[in-house]
Amino acid sequence: MKSGLEKLPVVLIPYHTAGIYKKIFAIKRNIVALFIMAFIFSACNRDWQYLKSAHFNIRSRSDISPDKVKKLDKVLEDNYARVSQFLKTVPDSLIQVNIYSHQWQYDLATGNYNDVGSVEGTSNLHFILQAWDEKEIGNIAVREFTHAVTLKLLMDQEPKPFDLQKFRKKLATMPVWLTEGVGVYESNEFIDPKTVSFLKTDTAINLKELNSRQIHQVAYTLTEYIMQKYGHDKLVELLVNYGNIPKVLGVTNEQFTKDWYAFVKQKYLV
Repeated sequence: MKSGLEKLPVVLIPYHTAGIYKKIFAIKRNIVALFIMAFIFSACNRDWQYLKSAHFNIRSRSDISPDKVKKLDKVLEDNYARVSQFLKTVPDSLIQVNIYSHQWQYDLATGNYNDVGSVEGTSNLHFILQAWDEKEIGNIAVREFTHAVTLKLLMDQEPKPFDLQKFRKKLATMPVWLTEGVGVYESNEFIDPKTVSFLKTDTAINLKELNSRQIHQVAYTLTEYIMQKYGHDKLVELLVNYGNIPKVLGVTNEQFTKDWYAFVKQKYLV
């Protein structure tokens, strides 16, 4: 018994016409996607509360306690001049701070998935509320603010007119251990080396490996070592020279790492 489908006319769509249909369907899909994204962004932009202080304009989700926002603002204001003096540069006069109550809000706004804090240029900071339960409320804020001021320091050193493409290439060469080291040092996020397993067993650590390991575990002591061995001025000079240790400190990368490791062992691991 036949189904009757064979009676339906066969319609052949020319290749170029099929391409048109594909484009129409693609446009419809894109329109639907745009409506969905517009809805999501609209939802994200509702229910904000605002607080403006001398140097910070804080935008936070309305379900976040205003007391926590005020506390964070105080921490940032208390550290504004100190971080500026430490990095020998003047931060932007008004810093935008965005605080999210959920991970998905932060991820959608920044694109830094599963992170807890980040900077967007020299005057736009992003944080997620859950991180505050892990450590003191201001640690992540001060660390990311320090990153923003570090970026401002580097941009101030560039010749004018400012060449953004050239600067981005130079910035890509900056070692992670250095910028993270300065950030966690300024935010006082010390991690006891006794709790870092590879420091107790690995005697062949090099700087390249440190960039790929859990850098926050050792970043504080790296900056601490530079400060004690070479001084504050050399640390800032190392930043503006994008971590060029031989040029600034007069030793090879290998010797620097060896000396830092000896410092850590003597101070913390004996």
